[in-house]
This record gives sequence, structure tokens and C-alpha cells, in this order.
Amino acid sequence: MTNILIQTNTYFTKERWSKSFDKNLNGEQLKSYKIEYVASTSELLTRLSSVDICFTFNLPEFEKIKHLELMYLGISSVNYLDNLNIPKEFNLQTSKGIASTIIAEHSLLMALSLIREFPSAILNQKKRKWDQAAFFEANVRSIRDYNIGILGIGNNGKAIAEIFQNIGCNVLGYSNNKGEDKSINKWYLKDELNQFLTDSEIIIVALPLRTDTCHFIDEEKLLAMGGETMIINIARGEIINENALYKALKNNDIKAAALDVFEKEPISRRSKLWKSPNLIITPHIAGNIHFLINEIQNDFISKVRFNA
Repeated sequence: MTNILIQTNTYFTKERWSKSFDKNLNGEQLKSYKIEYVASTSELLTRLSSVDICFTFNLPEFEKIKHLELMYLGISSVNYLDNLNIPKEFNLQTSKGIASTIIAEHSLLMALSLIREFPSAILNQKKRKWDQAAFFEANVRSIRDYNIGILGIGNNGKAIAEIFQNIGCNVLGYSNNKGEDKSINKWYLKDELNQFLTDSEIIIVALPLRTDTCHFIDEEKLLAMGGETMIINIARGEIINENALYKALKNNDIKAAALDVFEKEPISRRSKLWKSPNLIITPHIAGNIHFLINEIQNDFISKVRFNA
């Protein structure tokens, strides 16, 4: 008998878990597992010692979980794990990569919205104003004519590169190491960053948040991009210096931006960013976990079966 402990919350409810187990496992398989549910982290910690597999959202200290056959974190933001000295042989799984497809779709939507100046259309709609001339002056080109720069080629970066190349864009990739991804038309390595920023017309930030990537996009790099460059951030808010970005937008040092993530969330109502007319703000929805509950539950159960 394998003992499974699952932490629930408002979205990952006991009822949804029960349906997922019924869907993915037949009656005979279910008899091999004893599944228990807890709502709080404190209750989870008191029960950990007597289970074999655990699903939760925050990683307890390793001493409390080292006996587990499988620990699954229902989150994709796992950068902090690098500092916890978790042994490589320990079976720690996360939902990393599950959101990559919808993040790529969001990136494409934002790129098209910036190119076609949809924020202006929305403002005009609120004013009941019909104004074609402003759009004709924007010198609109097909998105296939743009150099799309992907800053960071992890799971999300690869998915973003693929969706843009599939519609015919020229995709540029920046990474510490050159990969073999066929969706990247041209690679730029660490010592070629300035050239990458210059060559890219739409830059999509897909870097992980680490000490060396905090405020990676600063005033100097924004100036290096040029006045026709657009930037989209679907990674972590701390990667872009928001004060520098506001200044660059205000001074037309870059053309436009779309932010889904921010240094502090929710973004303050008093933030200067709200006043930027050439900025699209979305409330951290590009790859939000709440869109992917079924996918994460199915992934966890598949790993439970594989582990068994």
C-alpha cells in the first residue's frame, strides 16, 4: 500500500482530486493507494513522516521529506530550489513546463497587440472615437517581418520560439549555452548580448529569476535596444527594473512594452506604470496555475503511477 498525502486549497480541492484519480486510475489500481488530504501546511508537516508520496505547494526542509519516494510541487517557479542543496537523486518533481504552451500563446497575443497598437483602439473605444488615421501612421508590418528575440531558452523560451517560427518569424535566441533547438534561427551567447538587443525588434523575456538576472534589464540595456524595440515580460517581474522601464517608455527610448509580471504583485494603484500609454498591463495571467489544475493533477498522477 502506497500512502499519498495531498495538500488542497481553494482550487485544488478534494473533490477535484477525487475525480482526477477516478479518471486516471481504475478501481483495482486505486486499491493500491491510500490517499489522504490536508488543507494547511502545519497539518501536512505533522503527517509527512507516515507517507510515501506528497503533493504540496511549498517545499519543507529536506530532513522532513528525505524518506519520501516522490515529492511533487504544484508550482512552476522553482528557482529558489537551487539554494536548498536538494540531492540530485531525490525524486523531486514540479509542474515546470506545463504552462509553456499558454505562455507562448500569451506572448504571441501581446506581440500582435503591440504591433497593431490595440491599447490605442481600446482607449478610443472607451471614448467612442473612430480614428483610423492614427493606425495608418503606425507603419504596421506583418509580424512575420519582425526579428523576435527570446531572452532565455528554457521550457517557456522554447515554446515561445516554436510558436513564432511556426508563423514565419525570424527567431533570435539568447542563452548562456547554444542549444540545438530548431525553432531558433540565430543564437546569441553571453558575450553577444548587446548585439542580440540591437538585432531584436520584439524581445520576450523568458529568463529564470536568479541573483544574476535580478534587474537584468536595466537602463543601459533598454537604451541599447533602440526606439523601435518592443519588450514583453512573461517571466518574473524582478528581471526588469521598473523605474528604468517607465523612463524608457516615457522618453521613447523603446517603442512599447507588455508586462504580465511585476516586482511587487499586485502592482500598486499608485505605480507610475499605469500612466504609460504605450504599455499593456496584465495581472500575472500568462501561465497562471489556475488555468492548469487538471493538467497538473494528471501529471502528478502519471508520476505516481510511474513511481509505483
